[in-house]
Amino acid sequence: MRFKNALKNSAYSFASYLFLFGLSLLNRKVFLYFLGLQYLGYEGLFTDIFSLLTIAELGLDSIIIYNLYQQVALSNNEQISILMIIYKKFYFAVGVFIFFAGLLLLNFIPAFVKSSPEDYSLVKIIFILNLFSILSKYFLAYKRTLFVAMQQEYKCVKVETIITFLSQILRFCSLVVFKNYIIYLLIGIFMGILTNVLISFLYDKEFSFIQKVKITKDDIRRYKLVGDIKNFSIHRLAYVVYRGTDNIVVTAIMGLNYVGLLGNYMLIKQQTRNVLGKVTMPLQASIGNYIYSAQSKEDIKSLIDMFSLLGFLISAFIASSFFSLFQPFIMIWLGKTYLLEITFVAALSINEYIAWNHEFLCYFRNSFGEYERDRIYMVLSAIANLVFSILFAYKFGLTGIMTGTVIGHLFIWYGRMKAIYGHYFDVGLSRYFSGQVLRALLALIEVTFTYQLCNLMPITILGFVGRGIICVVFPNLLNAVIFWRNKEFKKIRVYIFRIFSLIRVKEK
Repeated sequence: MRFKNALKNSAYSFASYLFLFGLSLLNRKVFLYFLGLQYLGYEGLFTDIFSLLTIAELGLDSIIIYNLYQQVALSNNEQISILMIIYKKFYFAVGVFIFFAGLLLLNFIPAFVKSSPEDYSLVKIIFILNLFSILSKYFLAYKRTLFVAMQQEYKCVKVETIITFLSQILRFCSLVVFKNYIIYLLIGIFMGILTNVLISFLYDKEFSFIQKVKITKDDIRRYKLVGDIKNFSIHRLAYVVYRGTDNIVVTAIMGLNYVGLLGNYMLIKQQTRNVLGKVTMPLQASIGNYIYSAQSKEDIKSLIDMFSLLGFLISAFIASSFFSLFQPFIMIWLGKTYLLEITFVAALSINEYIAWNHEFLCYFRNSFGEYERDRIYMVLSAIANLVFSILFAYKFGLTGIMTGTVIGHLFIWYGRMKAIYGHYFDVGLSRYFSGQVLRALLALIEVTFTYQLCNLMPITILGFVGRGIICVVFPNLLNAVIFWRNKEFKKIRVYIFRIFSLIRVKEK
C-alpha cells in the first residue's frame, strides 16, 4: 500500500510540474522582454532576504512531520490532532514574527539595493508585496503537512496544478498588456492565497477526525519538542544561511543585473529539481512509515543502500545533462546575451551531483530525528559557503560564488553520512566514502563523454533534441551495464517492474 500511494503521489506530481515547466519558461522569456534584468534581480534578492527570516520556523515543520510518521503508522488520531494544533499555533506565531521583522527590514532597503532615491518607493512596494506572499504560507499552508504524512499529497497537487496554470496564464497576459511588475506580483499573491484556501477546505473535509484539543505542557514534553527545536534550530539557521545568501553576495559585489542572469540558471535548476523532486519526495513519507514498521535495522540498511545507488544514478544523469545542455538551452531560449561562463555551469553541475547523490540519505536522516548528531556540520557548511563565496567572488565572479556553495554542500553531505552510517548503524564510513569516490570518478567519465558527444550536435532546436537523447541514453545505459549484477540495482529493477505492472493493471 505504501508503494502504491508513493507511486500515485509521484505520478500526479511529475505530470503536473512537467506541464507547468514549459509555462514558467515562457513567462520568464516574456518577463525579461518587457521588464528586464533589474526586476528579476529584485525578485532573486528579496527571495533570499525573506528566506533568512524563515529561521524563525526553528525547524518545527520537520520535527512535526517526523512525529506524524509515527502516529500515522499507529493510526492514533488523537495524537495526530495534538500535533497539528501545535503546528498551527506555532506557525501563526512565526507568521506574526516575520510580519514585524519584515517591516523592520523595510528601513534597511538602501543597504541591500543601490538605487536612486526616487526608485526606493517602488522598491519598498515590491518588498512589502513579497512579504505578504511569504506570510500566506504561515497562516494556511501548514495543513498540507498532514497530506504528506498520510501519503495523500496528490490531492494537493491537483489543486496546485489548476491554480498555478491559471496564475501563469494571468501573469503572462498582465506582462503583455500592462508591462507592470506590481500587477504581476499581485496576481501571484492572490493565486497563492487561493491555493492555500482551497487546500485548507480540502483538509477540513478529508481529515474530519482532527479535533480542537487543548495543548498542555505534557504534550510538549511527550514529543520532546523543546529539545528537538533547540537542536534542529541550529540546522535551520545554518541551512538558511547556506541557501539564502548567494543572491545577497552577488548583489553586494556584482550588482542586481548579475542576480538576474543567475536567476535564469537557477530557474532551470529549480524547475528541474521540482519536477524530479515531485517524483522522489512522496517517498519521504513511505520511508518514514517503513522505518517505524520495519523488522530490523538490517532491513532498513538494505533499503538505504538501494536508495544510495538510485541517488547516484539520478545524480550522474543530472550532472551530465546540466553540463551538456545548459548553455545551448539558454542560447535557444533567451540568446547569447544571457549566457554565463562554462566554468559556472561546471560548478553548478557538481553542486547538483552532490545534492542528488545524497537526496535519499536526507529522507532517512529526516525520519530518524536526533538532529544534534550532525548540527556542527550544518554550521560548518553555512560558514564555509559564506566565507568562500565572498573570497572567490572577487576573483572568479559567479563561478567563485557557486564554488563556495559546493564546498559548503560537502559538509552537509558528510554530516548526514556520519549521522546515518556512523551513529544509527554504527559502521565505519570508509566503505561508504571509498564507494562514493569510485562513483564520482565514474560520473566524471560519463559527464566528459556525454559533453563531447553533445558537441557534435548543432545549437538548434533539432540539435538540442539530439543532445537530450544523448544525455538520456549514454550515462544511463552505461550505468545499467556496469551495475546490472549489483544487488542494489537488482532491487531497483524489481521496483521498476512493479511500477510498470501497476500501470498495466490500472490501464486494464
